[in-house]
Amino acid sequence: MDQYGPEVRFERVTKRFGDAVAVAGVDLAVAPGSFVALVGGSGAGKSTLLRMINRLEIPSEGRVLIDGRDVAEGSAPLLRRKIGYVFQSIGLMPHMSVAENIALVPRIAGEPAPDVAALLEMVDLPAGIGARAPDALSGGQRQRVGVARAIATGARLMLLDEPLGALDPVTRDGIGRRYRELHQRLGLTSIMVTHDMAEALLLADRIVVMAEGRVVGDATPIEMLAGKAGAEADALVAVPARQALAIAAMKG
Repeated sequence: MDQYGPEVRFERVTKRFGDAVAVAGVDLAVAPGSFVALVGGSGAGKSTLLRMINRLEIPSEGRVLIDGRDVAEGSAPLLRRKIGYVFQSIGLMPHMSVAENIALVPRIAGEPAPDVAALLEMVDLPAGIGARAPDALSGGQRQRVGVARAIATGARLMLLDEPLGALDPVTRDGIGRRYRELHQRLGLTSIMVTHDMAEALLLADRIVVMAEGRVVGDATPIEMLAGKAGAEADALVAVPARQALAIAAMKG
């Protein structure tokens, strides 16, 4: 892949909700084609930071840029059509078929209909599922459809907000690995919010740790496992490490 998804840059970004500061002066650059995981405890500001990229939230101060252009410029709906967004609740239209859901954004934008069968194949679903209603699918199948819908427009920037959080471990692992393959194959820039540190370590190229609205750690998975990303990161890494040791001990 010669061409990658766009760069995303946060410049002194702050977001307030009344007197509460959700994001506090974040400076962060996400390189083209990278896969960045945002991790941290509940209320750390991860999802708020992510949602400012596609203007679902507006910065109180600072700015967000995609390939050097401030996202505040121009139409918010037009911006969102160029960004894939996958989230935990999926948000498929229940009165539409799977195929109609996948083709919805290109249709609204007046673009040619996507190859739904090819998109379903990308996420390991048979073409016949396109005729079904979303309610006829399992949770894992619906989340795969959500991924297919997000890439149907040809978007090269993908925002993933706890996309696998409601799924069982086996399904979660399978979809995570499949998405990572698509990220590589399509040359995407992916930014994922997750509470699962093991998921971040296994899927991302870079992990950004947030606490109280600030970036408090920023490292590759290998650096993070080596304890080079600070105390907050160490505490997060310790959880899957303890679990792995406990499982190993059970095996004798």
